[in-house]
Amino acid sequence: MTPSLRAVDEEGWRECYGGELSVEDNNAAQKTNTSVLQEVRARNSFQELLLALHSGSTHCPKASVNLSKPGTLDIGVMASKEYKHYHDKEYHPSLLVATYVGADKKETKEEFLEVPMKMLYDVLSSGSIKGDTAIDFTVGPSLGHLMVIPDFFKEIILVDTSDANIKDMNIWLNNKPGAIDWTHAAMFVCDLKGASQSWKDQEEKLRSAVKRVVKWNCTEKDQLASVNLPQADFLISLWALEAISTNHKTFLSNLKKLSSCLKVGGHLFLSSVINTTYFKIAEHKFSVLNISEQFLQKALRDTGLSIVKSETNENKSNTHLVDHSQVTYLVARKETVV
Repeated sequence: MTPSLRAVDEEGWRECYGGELSVEDNNAAQKTNTSVLQEVRARNSFQELLLALHSGSTHCPKASVNLSKPGTLDIGVMASKEYKHYHDKEYHPSLLVATYVGADKKETKEEFLEVPMKMLYDVLSSGSIKGDTAIDFTVGPSLGHLMVIPDFFKEIILVDTSDANIKDMNIWLNNKPGAIDWTHAAMFVCDLKGASQSWKDQEEKLRSAVKRVVKWNCTEKDQLASVNLPQADFLISLWALEAISTNHKTFLSNLKKLSSCLKVGGHLFLSSVINTTYFKIAEHKFSVLNISEQFLQKALRDTGLSIVKSETNENKSNTHLVDHSQVTYLVARKETVV
C-alpha cells in the first residue's frame, strides 16, 4: 500500500519547496508508477519519494526529476547516497585537478578553469568591484582561477572543508616539491592581461597575496566566526557548496555561513553546476547536490544578496566525468545581514 505523503514528509515538502502539500498532490501519490516507487524506496529517502510521486504532477512545478533513462532516477532534493562523498578517503585532490583542469585537458579545462578565470578578470577589470580582501571557497585544491585575484586585492584568504585540499594548497603556496602544476593558469592570466610579465611572477604574486588558509567545519554553526576572518570585499565560490551540501536546506545554511564573511556592500562571485548528481575521479563517483538555477537565485535572495549579473552556459564538453546540464555564474551584492 502506498504510504500517505502527509504522514511521510509534509514538513520536508514545506522546507524544500514552500507552501502546503495539497490534497491533489496527496491523491496523485496513489497513482504513481509502481516500479518507480519501488526504486525510490530502495534509495531510502522520503524526500526523493516525494519527488518521484510527483514526476507527472502539474501541482509541483519546483520538483526536479529526471526519468530520461529507464531504471534510473536523478533527484534534486538530496545528494545521492549511492556515491562517495567529497570528504571520503577515496577523494584525491591532485587527481581531481589533473582530471578536470590539468594542462593537457581541453574541454573540461576550458569549462572549469579558463571560462571562470576570464569572467573573474572581466568583472574585476571593469572597476565595479573594489577592496582589499578576497576570500575563496572552491571545490578541490583549486588555485588556478586565483591567479587573477592578486592584481585586484591585496589579501587573499582560502577557506576549505577538506584537510587533503589544504595540504595540497600549502605545498604549492610554499613552493615545495610535488606541488600541483598551475603554470598553465598563470600563463592564461598573462594572456588575458596582454602583459609582458612572466607567468612565474604571476605565481609569486598569488603566493604573496595569500595570507591564510582556514579549515571550515561546515557542520558547526559558528565555526567560521570563531576563526576571526575579516569581512571580505569579495567572496569567490566555485562549485563547492553543491559538493559539501546533502540537501537544499544544508545548501542554504552553508551559503549563509559563507556569506557571513562578506561585508555589506561586498560582492560574491558564485558558480554552480546545474542538474548534476555526480562528478568522477578515477573509478569513483562523488555525490553532487542536484540544484536548479531558480533554486540558486532564490537562495541568494534569501541570504540577503541581490544578483547584479548572471550567465548560464550549456554543457558543451560531453564528458562522462560529470553529468551536469549547465554551468551558471552569478555576481551578487550583499545588501543586508541575514
